Amino acid sequence: MKTNKILSLAFLLFLQLIASGQSITLTLDSISSNTNCNDIWTEQNLDLSFVIGTSDDCAAGACYFDVEPTYVWLYPSRLTIDLSSLQNIQYVEVDVVSYCGIINPQCTYAFLMDSTGIILNNVENTINNLGSSINGDPETLILENPTEGFISELALSSCEGQVNEIRIYQNALS
Repeated sequence: MKTNKILSLAFLLFLQLIASGQSITLTLDSISSNTNCNDIWTEQNLDLSFVIGTSDDCAAGACYFDVEPTYVWLYPSRLTIDLSSLQNIQYVEVDVVSYCGIINPQCTYAFLMDSTGIILNNVENTINNLGSSINGDPETLILENPTEGFISELALSSCEGQVNEIRIYQNALS
């Protein structure tokens, strides 16, 4: 009888582990202020890089950014995170503040892509902070993995916005 209770408790703890999964947080606070476009740096064993914007971004061909102690500015530029080393990504959360203004209020984007560069899911900011304060409250963009399959890259772009933190959630069973 006691053995059954212990096994039941162990099974419940195992289920809790599965439900909670694993997460990786990128704080973006270890980037050198001397970083140039296409330079690669590593945080939490993931490679990150500022790259030239594509036609999916607000300004194709642009790579203008700035590094602050706890966030990065994108104006306009694209930040890419290589996710190819991770398995079973369920979803990603990105904390952003967009300062694009009235003309183009939704100009901060996040994209999940597969290994061929096909966009699996994308979201844009939904609020407009109008750039009146550098202390704007971040909005969390949530990107779910629609295929529950392999994701190669997370890309973030903005015409004028900041990226504060990125959280990647994986299923605990891999």
